[in-house]
Amino acid sequence: MISSCYRRSLVVISVIVFISGTAFAGWQTMKQLTATPNNSNLPDHGNGFSVHNEYVHIAYSDKDDGGNYKVFYLRSTDRGGTWSQRFELDERSQAYMFTIVADNSGNVHFINRHTDGALYYRRSTDNGANWLPVTHLADHTENPILLTNGAKNVYAIDPIAPSVDAAPLYITRSTNGGESWEAPMLITTQESYIGLCAAADDQNRLHIAFAYGPQGNSKVYYIRSTDNGSTWGGVSEVVSTAGSGSRGIWADRTDHVFLSFTIYTKPQNYCCSTDGGSSWEGLQSLPCVIRDIAVSSNNTPHAVAVQEDNRILYAPSVTRGLTWNDTARISTLDPGVRSKPLIEADEVPNLHAVWNGRQTGKVQLYYRKCTDPIGIEDNPMLSMLGRERKVKLSPNPVDVTVNLHSSSPVALFDKSGAKVAVLRPGKNDVSLLRTGVYFAWSEYTGQPVKLVKLQ
Repeated sequence: MISSCYRRSLVVISVIVFISGTAFAGWQTMKQLTATPNNSNLPDHGNGFSVHNEYVHIAYSDKDDGGNYKVFYLRSTDRGGTWSQRFELDERSQAYMFTIVADNSGNVHFINRHTDGALYYRRSTDNGANWLPVTHLADHTENPILLTNGAKNVYAIDPIAPSVDAAPLYITRSTNGGESWEAPMLITTQESYIGLCAAADDQNRLHIAFAYGPQGNSKVYYIRSTDNGSTWGGVSEVVSTAGSGSRGIWADRTDHVFLSFTIYTKPQNYCCSTDGGSSWEGLQSLPCVIRDIAVSSNNTPHAVAVQEDNRILYAPSVTRGLTWNDTARISTLDPGVRSKPLIEADEVPNLHAVWNGRQTGKVQLYYRKCTDPIGIEDNPMLSMLGRERKVKLSPNPVDVTVNLHSSSPVALFDKSGAKVAVLRPGKNDVSLLRTGVYFAWSEYTGQPVKLVKLQ
């Protein structure tokens, strides 16, 4: 992405207002999942949380009864209602680099980088009820990432330590659900891979973001595959500002890709792609770093963040990532540091969030579930949007009166994500709106409808 990051004609610039209000009504009572005398840590690099259908999977590091660090596993088979006893996944975890991910065929995949750099893999073929033995996957890895898309495709992405001045980035792929693995394939070679992150979508695309460059002068780059990792495009620059670093990349089920990044001494930032990574838009300055994004079955993205090290915040986007709604606090007000929030969505869709908290003196795991992902109980307008099946506006562009062709009212948002009007079926007077671009949102279709207001 040479600097075509913001080349589309519409660039939406807005700010997420991270307010620490009460949580949306759909968030259920928080649960403390661990209460050990040691620290139950989610990984420093990787993802210790995955959800598919009614199964919720958590991998975390803790000490066993003998004082040895291990990676343990928790499972819920009823969408977070009840939880299993902990199960030992791997015997070494001091590197804090591990990932667990469930595919859509009942397989659960796990990788763990040991302190000597070796990468190990383990899988379950029955939604985590039983686990096959640990197998060796690579002799030396740096920052391994595990992805899956479809029923059988599993990917391990990782740079190898440079022998001179350049580090190769490899992908190791399984096309049979982890039963066997192909030989590593070279993706690219760069100076370094700061903040390496990756995502997979349902359109055979893999997305990788990372930063590299001299200290204080790094920039964010992006590379993708459109054929499940068989071939890769060139490395492109997404963020050209010196001192920038990638923090996370996520993809929905179609063409939307979301990128969180930081810029040294400046506000936290975010941009997105609506064409599968070909171009980027929606640049926003955020007061908090987006730590994780989950996409529900209607293609609505939901983000979690940490504010001031002690509040876990949640924000949905009713415009599929172009703008973000105000946030709500989903953690309690008890003192103590909180970190590493992760969020997943099941097919209902429920949201599931987990994070680390030091509210008891030791780091423990906390979990919360949302049965109302976009806060419909708190926002009747979103409820109406959720029932909407088709939105058409005419004329468009409009000067005075716009016709809404729909069976129910919809909300109209400006470019900052603020609701400015409610449009009702039939004629609507919009003469008082300022000149500019607006969005009418249909949550059912998952697509914002752009309205251009003339003078």
